[in-house]
Amino acid sequence: MIGFFVLHSSLEKKNTITNWKDSFYGDWNLSEEVTDLGTINKIDQLTQLINDKHFTSFILLLATGGTEQLVELVLKRFMIPTLIWTHGDKNSLASGLEIMGAYKKTYPLSMVYGSTVETKVTNTISHFISVSRLIRKLNYSNIGFIGDPSEWLLVSQNTNSIPFNLDFTFLGTKEIYAQMKLISDDQVETCLADKIPCLNNKEMISEADLITSLKVYEALKNMIEKHHLDALTLRCFDLLSKKFTACLALSLLNDQGFPAGCEGDKHAIIGLLIAQILGGKPGWMANPSSVNDNDNTITFAHCTVPISMLDKDHAINFKTHMESDLSLAIEGSLEKKTVTIFRLGGEYDTLMAVRGEIIESNQKNPLLCRTQAKVYIEGHLSEWLEKTCGNHQIIVYGDIIEELKMFCSFYKVQLIEIS
Repeated sequence: MIGFFVLHSSLEKKNTITNWKDSFYGDWNLSEEVTDLGTINKIDQLTQLINDKHFTSFILLLATGGTEQLVELVLKRFMIPTLIWTHGDKNSLASGLEIMGAYKKTYPLSMVYGSTVETKVTNTISHFISVSRLIRKLNYSNIGFIGDPSEWLLVSQNTNSIPFNLDFTFLGTKEIYAQMKLISDDQVETCLADKIPCLNNKEMISEADLITSLKVYEALKNMIEKHHLDALTLRCFDLLSKKFTACLALSLLNDQGFPAGCEGDKHAIIGLLIAQILGGKPGWMANPSSVNDNDNTITFAHCTVPISMLDKDHAINFKTHMESDLSLAIEGSLEKKTVTIFRLGGEYDTLMAVRGEIIESNQKNPLLCRTQAKVYIEGHLSEWLEKTCGNHQIIVYGDIIEELKMFCSFYKVQLIEIS
């Protein structure tokens, strides 16, 4: 729950503040995710309202000055993200600045100044609500790690902490094989059209490979239910010993709003979860495969792209997994849209993010993973190469930079920006 209070000095009459509040809002309405808890001007009133309540975050509108102690009570009682909303009348801003000066370094605080007629204000509140939604999800999420990170993922291999109030559940790849044995061919053959609505060039892959890939998908779904998982990452290269991959399974899970990553990458799966919540749609976990200084672009590639991210006006094909030439992987064209590219690093204490624009896709380079996209980035390529946090990047349609900035400020994560 996001709690919303209007706080004011005890020197102000309540009906005066109520009238001011109606005038200040105009036609603007709070999001359905926000619970309006009324106007408060006394410590005991506030204490009564917040006791035994479960909040994710707060929006505190300071109608007047003299509200510092009311805010202080909320901050110390909950220690959760709080947006201080100030304006230009009745010493509201003065009160907000005093609060920020005293507690910005101690508590997860942000401040916005202005009224609802200003786009800057409504955007900031919208970003705060999105970040609050993410924090609520992180507080209750359980990520499954099916196998250890692949040996070449040095960042994940050398990271042992569990961040952001998440739970980690460690499982073995053998459970996938056991689950697959319980799934008949008939179970997956009868619903091919539902699971893969745009199956093209089916003749390029064997029916057996397709059935096996869908059994991996069904097995992972069973494990998700059994272990109460909210996201998972899989040490997928281990499956090659059985002559199949998880590329299609992971793609389908992401399409259904369930973040699923490959190679056991810890940082990437948390990034996919962040992308899904902040962007409202799946992200693509991809390798930066080549760079071009002349046009400031990076070419990304991977075999597990969510099918929903692909341009339906172009063919979506199924080929073999690039490195092994086994099973099947997905080849398609991403849409030419604005994207956000980001990556967590270190002990989840750094995050690098940059805006970009997809300018070309589906280059069909046989030496790269099957889905490929060339992205122009807004910033010097040399700086991106020097400061980036590791290999796997998360690419999501749209601009979520401001939300990522706010998220990082609340969790004291160093945000790396390039110019």
